[in-house]
Amino acid sequence: MVELSSAPLRSRFKRIAVFLGALAILGVGIQKTKVAAAFSDPVSRIRAQDESIYANGSIAMALHGGWLTPKVLGRIFLFKPPLQLWLSGFSLKLFGISLLALRLPMLIAGSFGAVLIYCWCTQIGFARAGIVGVLLLLSNPVWHTFSRLCYTDMLVAVFTLAALYCVVVDPSLERRSTFLAFCAATAAAIMTKNVAGTIPLLVLFLTTLWSPRAQRLTLPRILQACLLTGLFIAPWHFYQLIVHPRWFWAEYIQLELLRIGLQPPVPTTFESPVVFYGRRLFLVDPSMAILAMIAIPGLVLAVRRRESIRPILLAAWLIVVLAAMCAFQTRYFHYAVFLIAPLCIAAACHGPFSSPRWQWWILAALCIAFGVKTYTKDRVWSLTFGAGNPLPAAAILRSYSDLARPNALVLVETDDWFYSAALPLRKVHYCFLDPGHIIERYGPHYPNLGITVTAEQFAQIDRLTPQFRENLREWGLNSIAPLATAIETRSDSDVLNIIQSHPLEDFYLPARFRRQVAPLVQSTHDISDVSPERLLLFARRAPANVAAPDVSRWSRNW
Repeated sequence: MVELSSAPLRSRFKRIAVFLGALAILGVGIQKTKVAAAFSDPVSRIRAQDESIYANGSIAMALHGGWLTPKVLGRIFLFKPPLQLWLSGFSLKLFGISLLALRLPMLIAGSFGAVLIYCWCTQIGFARAGIVGVLLLLSNPVWHTFSRLCYTDMLVAVFTLAALYCVVVDPSLERRSTFLAFCAATAAAIMTKNVAGTIPLLVLFLTTLWSPRAQRLTLPRILQACLLTGLFIAPWHFYQLIVHPRWFWAEYIQLELLRIGLQPPVPTTFESPVVFYGRRLFLVDPSMAILAMIAIPGLVLAVRRRESIRPILLAAWLIVVLAAMCAFQTRYFHYAVFLIAPLCIAAACHGPFSSPRWQWWILAALCIAFGVKTYTKDRVWSLTFGAGNPLPAAAILRSYSDLARPNALVLVETDDWFYSAALPLRKVHYCFLDPGHIIERYGPHYPNLGITVTAEQFAQIDRLTPQFRENLREWGLNSIAPLATAIETRSDSDVLNIIQSHPLEDFYLPARFRRQVAPLVQSTHDISDVSPERLLLFARRAPANVAAPDVSRWSRNW
């Protein structure tokens, strides 16, 4: 009797130990890497520039409110629902503006994901399968990276994992607690990343089609799950439809759902989805990729036996995610986060090494692999713990930010991956060499609102401001804060004209402008060569009646 009563206690203790261990492993060095400095695609060496955008929106909520309608760089931002911004914004408001506070929700989610992997694997495998699954997860550079970044993908991956785990413990979702948990987790996923959050519902449908009649969910229960999930997400969506219908239609539906995913403005790659994701997954974590591939035949056999709904659920999960990644024409490597959890479960529970005879060996091999990934640096499969390649522009722009200048800053062909958007600067303008007007394709409604302007328009922005103010007001934004966030230029001469016409603004320029700009700014700006590649122009006069930004709230290592 004592043994039986102590079993749940031991199980709870193990789960807590897994969570704390994962929290420690994933959290080491989380404040070493500045915003946007990590590689979201280590193969192509693409920095995590989306973190700058999410950081800006989270800081705006923490400092200025507006929790129902997120704003980024002063403009309404409805490309995605705001749950991730809410979580990071609340953390920043509670703990202050620091990298740990910004990334804390994702760190907790990544650690909780390890607990769910442990529970799932111990449910369907041998006792040590849970540890194998956790080691595979925590040694995976993709999971490691995105547990430490202010991105939406980790939250969606863990909410999806949580929803599907409810089906593992209660295949028919008969119990009220698991049914409510499934619907709440699915709603949270949708409120984080729009249509990507519907993956649990799609997996549920496919699992039901494959499952034996005695084990499958009933159609009324599935419809109830869809209805309750819809009720959870309805308030925010209806609010935006009523209050900001133009923004909601233009960004949430037309751009995010119908255009960027199905017909991207610019092709992100010419590789097929299988090659793009498969090659990167193998290069980033060859050990997990090999173990997962070896496990696929075992998973297929388990599905064909139809003895349990659990392998069917796992196979359906993999199929739905792979199908979605192939259908979505915009390809970014961070979408691979959605594959990591099911691949870890498959490798831990369905491979030839999942039997008790082999598990001690595989555990030892995974521990060695974790050590090699930790101590070997500058490889795409390394675990950096914040010791990756720094962003050169970050030190320059942080030093500039500490000056608390009241002047706006124009960043020409910026190399900062929008890190400046997360700094306490009075106003930033991003100036792009864009003769093909590609920038407009990502926001076709922005030119009419003055958010995206041409070089000629920016040169006479004071004259055009009243009309842009009226256009913004018609769209429900009573502010000109986002005015001229993006500037399109056709040539270097356009940039030089902008510098001449804006003597009160600072400029962050490529060094190639040094010779041409010097005679133009003799009486208006001081030139500082801040690096071999970059120079700063400091305006000698400040605009009237403009307060300097408050830089005291930002932590020193931001």
